[in-house]
Amino acid sequence: MPFNDGTNRTYPFLAPAWQQGGGLVSAFDAFQCQTMLDTEALAFNDTAHFEPELSFTVRNLGNAPSSYQLSNIPAATILSYRGDGNPNPIKFFPNESWPLPNPDFTYSLTPDFASISVSPHAFTLGPGGSQTVSVRADISALAHLTPTCPLFSGYIAINSTRDRLTLPWGAIGCSLSSLPVLDPHEPLIHLVAATNETEYNASLRSTYPLPRIEPDRVFVLPRSNASDARLNVTFPWLQYKFAQYSRFARVDVLGANGSRVATVLDQNTTADSERLPVVWGSEWDGGLEGLGGI
Repeated sequence: MPFNDGTNRTYPFLAPAWQQGGGLVSAFDAFQCQTMLDTEALAFNDTAHFEPELSFTVRNLGNAPSSYQLSNIPAATILSYRGDGNPNPIKFFPNESWPLPNPDFTYSLTPDFASISVSPHAFTLGPGGSQTVSVRADISALAHLTPTCPLFSGYIAINSTRDRLTLPWGAIGCSLSSLPVLDPHEPLIHLVAATNETEYNASLRSTYPLPRIEPDRVFVLPRSNASDARLNVTFPWLQYKFAQYSRFARVDVLGANGSRVATVLDQNTTADSERLPVVWGSEWDGGLEGLGGI
C-alpha cells in the first residue's frame, strides 16, 4: 500500500515493509492460489551480519503449466535516527495520544532504495514443478546513510499466468550492536533515594521522576530482608530510561577497585516496561556477592 500519514496527502512510494508487513491480502485469491512460496519474508540482516544473497522457492500447485515473471518493487526507506548524534530513534507518533505521525518520521522517509537483483526473473513451471530464486541486495552505494541507521525494504513481485504474489524483504543499513541503548545525556538517568512506596508511586506516573540524590548520601539499611524490617526504609534506586527498546537489562554495583560486588538488576524486559519512559530496577539492599544483605 502507498504510504499514508492520516491526511489527504499522497506520497509517491509504498509504505515500508517494516510498517505494513505483507500488505493487503485477498482471502478469495489466497483460497484459489496455485502458487506456493517456501518463506514469508527475506531478511538480509544488519551490516554486521549482512547476507548479500538469499533465496526462496516457487512451486506450481496447479494442474497446468504456469509462466512466472519476477521483479522488485521498492518501498520507502526509513531513517531511524537523525544522524546528528542523538541516540533516540525517530518516533512514528509524537506521543501515544496523537493520531497523526510525527513530522520528523514523515520527513525521514526517503526514496533511497537498495539495489535488488532477482535471478531468474522469468521461468515456466509444469504441474508440481518448483524453481529456486536468488535475490541479491547491495546497499554499499548508500553507506553515507549509516549514521541514520536506514531500514531498507520492498517486495519481490511474483506474477504468474494465474496468480499475483508479493514477498516482503528487509535490510538494515547499520550495525544494531553499535546502537546506544541509553542516552548519556538523559537527565532522568541517575541514582535516587526512595522507599518502596515512593518508588511504586513514581513508577505509575512517568511524569513523576524522582530527584537525583545529593553527593555523599549515606544510607542506613536493615540487616533483615523481612518485609516489616524494610518498611519505610529509604534505599538507593537506579532511575533509568531507554533510548530504544532492549530485550535485556542488567545493572551491577562496582567496588572502589572496579570489581563487581553485586547485581542490582538482571532480567529480560517486558513489552510493558519497554514502553514506559521511566523504568525501575530493584533497589539495592546493600547485599554483596555471596554475603546476602548487610
